[in-house]
Amino acid sequence: MARIATVLLLAMLTTACSEPTQPPEVAPESSSTSQEPQIPDAIRQQVNASSEAVCSTTSALSDAVTGFVASPDQTTLASARTAWKDAHLAYRALHTLYLLADLQPPQIKSDRDSVDAHPMLPGYLDQVPGYPRSGLVYSEVPLTPEFLRKEHQSTDFFYLTLGFHPIESLLWPPATPKPEKVVATFAGSEKQAADHIDAPERRQNLLRVITLALKKDAAALCQAPNQAHLIQGLAKLTAHPNKAITRLERQLADTVGTTLDAWTKHPEGEDRNGMPLAHSPQVLTDFDELAAITSAMGQDWLPMLNPDSGETTKTIGTKLATLADQLKKIDIKEAPATENIAAAKQTLADISDEVTTLALSANSTDE
Repeated sequence: MARIATVLLLAMLTTACSEPTQPPEVAPESSSTSQEPQIPDAIRQQVNASSEAVCSTTSALSDAVTGFVASPDQTTLASARTAWKDAHLAYRALHTLYLLADLQPPQIKSDRDSVDAHPMLPGYLDQVPGYPRSGLVYSEVPLTPEFLRKEHQSTDFFYLTLGFHPIESLLWPPATPKPEKVVATFAGSEKQAADHIDAPERRQNLLRVITLALKKDAAALCQAPNQAHLIQGLAKLTAHPNKAITRLERQLADTVGTTLDAWTKHPEGEDRNGMPLAHSPQVLTDFDELAAITSAMGQDWLPMLNPDSGETTKTIGTKLATLADQLKKIDIKEAPATENIAAAKQTLADISDEVTTLALSANSTDE
């Protein structure tokens, strides 16, 4: 959690299905920017800092992966894994702002996401328990940027060749959970079979190419027109503070609430189709990330969206802090954490009630 807090702190303090998936495009610049209402500096600074955090951490991830494939050992593997966690948290924090503004990140086209698509079909890239020598690693297809971009979600939304989660599956392979064994699969100690597939080399190339593609796709989030588009979307909420808080509650329901409901219905961690519930099924940092994001919503965005807060808004802020603490306690690596999940669901319901009270009060005042 200390590292999660560090990544969010960086973002807060820095100022400044047949068609192939295309690289993210830049949002068009508005010709009426000068006519937009004044944008609070705090929102502008926060969006710029959050997007820059994504670009800096994905760049650091690319560097760490380059170091790992050049010299596979447990130290370079640990560095790559840490960089992945930092970058993924930074992206999810920024993605939350897009949800809050009711906007779609620029890399998502026709429901296909080149940055954070999930879940991923196990075994699509590499071997999994029960299916040795499976996936693209053991095929003869060219592992080029062009092929991987064309293949990504081309015939099935679960066929992922771009973004965070293919990288996750390679750095935390389910077939080899121990770090020393992961290193061995990249270091060339795996025996070459009669079909002459050099799996370690292909694994290295696959990881390197996907990570470089992620860095490129994430860079669009830092381009000025895309930052301005998000800033304007969030700034519009400040004109209607109570509606802004309602939007925040809806965003929590769609992310935290949906996740809690899924784990309540399927405490074993898989849906009825056998797909993992976890957003990051190998790393299992879902609730740590949600806790950090919820905390930021209460500490930073609630005051920004409603600076003239009354008692009800203050109560919502307190309950958001409580919810963040409860989410931290949910450990999906252990047997069903139903008690902690139930507590978090109750707090989320309490927040919804407070938002309803706020909305009714606003309507009464308007009348």
